[in-house]
Amino acid sequence: MLDEARRLLEAADMEADPVRKLAALEEALDLLDEVQDTRRAANLRRSYTRRLITQLFVLKKADIVTWFDYARFLLLRLEPDVAAVLKDDPDLKASYDEFLALWRVDARKLL
Repeated sequence: MLDEARRLLEAADMEADPVRKLAALEEALDLLDEVQDTRRAANLRRSYTRRLITQLFVLKKADIVTWFDYARFLLLRLEPDVAAVLKDDPDLKASYDEFLALWRVDARKLL
């Protein structure tokens, strides 16, 4: 399961289509949630959360539905990982905040 999750995360990392990227990320996290080796699973989650945050700039032209799907994913599903990544690397916070501010909607309040 860990190898399949890693394969999906790698595919998501390379995926240009934001909808397919998010689908692969969600499927990979579903698999990681079932992995017995929680330390390795947590390390993968953290690593790919960091990568995702660095790639958020490509979503600047995303429609509001796609943006909201990513906001939900980051604010709910990856919340502990996002918090840890942003704490470890404050430079990423600007990219993260810029992404959340793309639409004049407070995703946190909606969620």
